[in-house]
Amino acid sequence: VLLALERNVDVLVSRFGLDRSEANRLLATAYPNPEYQFSQEGLSGGFERETNNIQYHRIEQTIEGFGTRRHRRIAADAGLDEARAEFQDTVRLLVFELKNTFYEALLAHANLTAAEANLARFRDVVAITDLRVQHGEIPEADLIRAQVEALRFEDEVASAGLALAAAKTRLAILVGLEGPVDALEIMGSLEQDVD
Repeated sequence: VLLALERNVDVLVSRFGLDRSEANRLLATAYPNPEYQFSQEGLSGGFERETNNIQYHRIEQTIEGFGTRRHRRIAADAGLDEARAEFQDTVRLLVFELKNTFYEALLAHANLTAAEANLARFRDVVAITDLRVQHGEIPEADLIRAQVEALRFEDEVASAGLALAAAKTRLAILVGLEGPVDALEIMGSLEQDVD
């Protein structure tokens, strides 16, 4: 969770929005700065003497009415509260999705382990069935049925492997990890703690 809070793109964007709202609040409480403008007419470029050279200097100061700054600060505070709520909601949703995806990966890993164990056991059944066919104890059709059933278990192993790879990929994206996800090792327990 800590790694996801540091690297997740949605959290980073939400944190930037929070920083921007804090900056807007600081700007809302500041007094407006005076503005200075300068312009000049009649410049000749230096080759001839210009007699109509006019310079304009202008200083402006905004004078706010009563309560304007206070209302601006109240609006900025509301914007900051909204940004904080959005940030907290982004973190809450990320943690929920991260935990959900982690347990999906744990379940996919457990399913893959179980499918591989079932396949290994059924391969033993196929080997025993083959021996029984060779000794003439059962018909060859039983061997063919067992081999077809073994193919179904191989499909289950492949499907469980794909589900695990997909869960690892989603987990790596949420956390912000780069590189191959095959090296990502999922460790944990699916058992629920009951107090």
